Amino acid sequence: MGPSPHRFVRDFDPAMQRDAFDDFRYRFNRPADLVAFCLAARRVLERWGSLGACFAAGFDAGHAHVGPALERFVSAFLDGDLAGVFPHGRPSYGYRHMFPRPSTGGACKRLHLFLRWMVRREPPDFGLWRDVPPSALLMPIDTHIEHMARAVGLTRRRSRNWRMSEEITTRLRLLDAEDPVKFDFALCHTRMSGECLDRRDARACPPCALRPVCRHWKGHR
Repeated sequence: MGPSPHRFVRDFDPAMQRDAFDDFRYRFNRPADLVAFCLAARRVLERWGSLGACFAAGFDAGHAHVGPALERFVSAFLDGDLAGVFPHGRPSYGYRHMFPRPSTGGACKRLHLFLRWMVRREPPDFGLWRDVPPSALLMPIDTHIEHMARAVGLTRRRSRNWRMSEEITTRLRLLDAEDPVKFDFALCHTRMSGECLDRRDARACPPCALRPVCRHWKGHR
């Protein structure tokens, strides 16, 4: 994309530039998925001016959280004409994997993480989208958050899905109603760093301040 991805996307012409991604492979994604993304993002910029303005246009402060706005935001990338990119105009699995709809009940982890970066006002997040309050965010759920949240009683659910995200966030609001998702970084990295093994451990557990509320230590002094 060169030194300015924004300019590249704003001026993107799939007929002229689709070969820019010919060598791209990452997990489920292939060159056509990036072509579709650039085309859809260009249309978003043409209509709203920025991704943040697009999201804010669908946000209603009266809603309990960002779910409805995220559904509209995803639709901006899925509902446009992509017939020139994909056969029959139907987005590929890889492209749809980048933009899961909240209405399907999935955890939408990457989108919630993206919103955390854009909305939260303090490091490690950027706080660029000022039209959305941090109180409306939902917790990004991955395997680390899932196990940590279950261990300390933030959820009893066994499926990593939208309802788990809502439940964890609701309970974290009891600690900070204005910024419940701020705990994401600490909880996630406690597991990623190996400080929590999701079981009782003579080495890892003694220094942990969460041990008094950890399910692995219930009934143990």
